[in-house]
Amino acid sequence: MTYLIITVAVLAITEVFTLTLLKRRNEDVRFYKSEAYKQTVFTEKARLNSQKWSAKHE
Repeated sequence: MTYLIITVAVLAITEVFTLTLLKRRNEDVRFYKSEAYKQTVFTEKARLNSQKWSAKHE
């Protein structure tokens, strides 16, 4: 009976841990698909390209 209780407890903890990781992953995926992320990436690329262009034309 003790082994059964320990097994159920370990499985429950594992499931909670797995669901927590999946929730975080889904939040990350939503962020990377969001407009805020796309705008941030676009702005950063535009800034880097501007710096490269400025360095070439000085």
